[in-house]
Amino acid sequence: MNAIKLLTFEVFLHIELALMLLATPRLTIRIVGWDQPESTFWPRLLGGVIAAVALGILTTVMGWVKDGESAGIGLAGVIVLHLTMAFVIFSMLFLGPHLPTQRGKILAGVLAGFLLVLGLVEVAYL
Repeated sequence: MNAIKLLTFEVFLHIELALMLLATPRLTIRIVGWDQPESTFWPRLLGGVIAAVALGILTTVMGWVKDGESAGIGLAGVIVLHLTMAFVIFSMLFLGPHLPTQRGKILAGVLAGFLLVLGLVEVAYL
């Protein structure tokens, strides 16, 4: 099995787990035997992180690199990670599940905004 096939397989595994955590976090948590949280915020955030990693790996598989050089997920992969996490955090802030405290909402919004700006700045260097 070559590296591209292995990475492709890994992308599918990551996406499957990410979709399970994003779409049905309580069921997924029950299936894997984790403690049931009061809120689905953290399981969905984990799903977003896993989806971001999968998309970062996909950048390598698809050959989205500059000047033919690739090392790990590279800058293109990091950009995808930052923008994906910003999207997931903003979506959770606006669509739910909602964080229980105002401080948590503010910090999550600041983090999402920071990741979005950082990702856009990195695009300029791609």
